[in-house]
Amino acid sequence: MGNRSARVWGAALAVMVAMVLAACESAGDQRVGELVGSWSQADSDSWVEDAMPIETVLITSDVEREEWIDAMDGADELDPLRDVDLSENVLVIGGYHRCVEYSLVLLEAGALEFVVTIDKEDENTHCSWSPYTVDAWAVPLEATGGEVPELHSEP
Repeated sequence: MGNRSARVWGAALAVMVAMVLAACESAGDQRVGELVGSWSQADSDSWVEDAMPIETVLITSDVEREEWIDAMDGADELDPLRDVDLSENVLVIGGYHRCVEYSLVLLEAGALEFVVTIDKEDENTHCSWSPYTVDAWAVPLEATGGEVPELHSEP
């Protein structure tokens, strides 16, 4: 392949990548938030074992946060949740069995969704045990235009 052909191929590839990225943006899914806490059934003396499975929740107030922490019976381990300023953020908390999976929060059409995904399947990975994991995400209200969003859960 000559220099000119390589440049044309490179330019075509760049255009295709730009089109794919634009399609993703136009689909509306936007990753938002910051992981502020993660707790695993695999941790010794973890509260997760007794709480699992948990329902995905959207926490928008101090009262809701304290009620959720009290219900989980893990008040000491859950202190990072108390560090989140709920006048500027909401919390999205969900649980899943983790091997190579990880969680993220997507914003689409003003609603948040807790999603569990895998970057790349690996046929050499064999999970004999996937400990239940609870992740908490702080999502800034500025990402939702200052509005408290809805939470969409997968069925």
